Amino acid sequence: MDLTPDEKRFLRMLAAGRAYLFATDTLRLEKLQEAGLLRRVGQKPLDVVLTGEGRKMAERL
Repeated sequence: MDLTPDEKRFLRMLAAGRAYLFATDTLRLEKLQEAGLLRRVGQKPLDVVLTGEGRKMAERL
């Protein structure tokens, strides 16, 4: 999957536990979820965890 530089930055921040959410980031979350890189675990927008594939990709970035 091809990610934009902003999506790569966001994925790295999620992996490091330092993500913050702007209005445009909800679209990034949806795209990463559709790609199978994260899954929702709660009701809030940042209640997500990286899947194994998402963690591997974040480590490679």
